[in-house]
Amino acid sequence: RETENFRIYIQIENDIQIENTVDKGDIRLVVKSYWGEEPTSQPTTQTLYRVLHRLQPIAQRHGLTFSKPVRFRPGKTSTVAVVDNVFSSDPAGVLDFAKLTAALTSLEQTIDEYCGNVRTT
Repeated sequence: RETENFRIYIQIENDIQIENTVDKGDIRLVVKSYWGEEPTSQPTTQTLYRVLHRLQPIAQRHGLTFSKPVRFRPGKTSTVAVVDNVFSSDPAGVLDFAKLTAALTSLEQTIDEYCGNVRTT
């Protein structure tokens, strides 16, 4: 989806770590932004905070909770938000696809509303 200043999109990030490292692997659902190739079009950290703070109440209305990324990195693409508690599994490690699908639908509605493109269907 697009706003007047940037594009916003959903991304699943899979950070697989090699065995015997300190960090565990992680998979997360994030909201990303694309600001363009021109350095003058790229955001500041303050802009990323503003986008996150505007997205959070919309996400809550759609049953989601957003967190700030560990670090905002302004650039032509930036992570704006991390969607909390999306990837859950049963004791055998089987992913709950119904929960993930519902979260993706809610996230799409959140982004549509943020961009002013709320669908009526």
